Amino acid sequence: MKALLRAIDRRYYVVAPAERLAALRILVGGFAVVLLLVSAPKFWALASFSAAELAPVGPLFWLEAPLAPGVVYGAFVACVLGGIAFTLGVGYGVVAPIFAALLLLLTTYRSSFGMKFHTENLLVLHVLLLAAAPAADAWRWRGGDAARATAAPAPHGRYGWALCAMSVVTVITYVLAGIAKIRNGGWEWVHGDLLRAQIAYDNVRKIELGSLHSPLGAAVVRVAWLFPILGWLTMAVEL
Repeated sequence: MKALLRAIDRRYYVVAPAERLAALRILVGGFAVVLLLVSAPKFWALASFSAAELAPVGPLFWLEAPLAPGVVYGAFVACVLGGIAFTLGVGYGVVAPIFAALLLLLTTYRSSFGMKFHTENLLVLHVLLLAAAPAADAWRWRGGDAARATAAPAPHGRYGWALCAMSVVTVITYVLAGIAKIRNGGWEWVHGDLLRAQIAYDNVRKIELGSLHSPLGAAVVRVAWLFPILGWLTMAVEL
């Protein structure tokens, strides 16, 4: 067991500069805030869904009725503000876990009313890992002390383990997505017909419901020869 733990330690507790982890915090946090703002109408719409549409998943498996509208609105606003502070590295030891928990709550709640997106879930896992790491030891906003020069922390394993963990989580997520494609559609997926039908259905459904659809998807779906290439490419990337 000791040998195994030492091997894991050598492989994943790698020495890395604090700036590398901080850069990842800024990129992931900034992406999360933009995603929340762009998807704001979808998150706010959750407040109007009925109990009949609720199928709780993940951490909200215990939920028996929809959350009160005020809770949904308040959680969303707090999550956006927390995401901005997370990205800037302000009060990181307190703000980061709160932001990660709120993001997990909102995305899980949305998944409880519809389709589960592995890309969205992967973002939440990345935020959770960053929240557990000292990702604000460098490149954080210091307010009035911003002009004061501070020495950068020395490279250390505490800045490297989260980078490795995020990489492993990313690989596992996409491998599972590839396995899901094979289990649900078989190897017919690589022929491209299933992918083409899925994109077409998604766009038609959104148009019928009066929602935003992808003009690119609507245009590309007409090019039949492209989808076998895309089918093979998605499987190669994920598996």
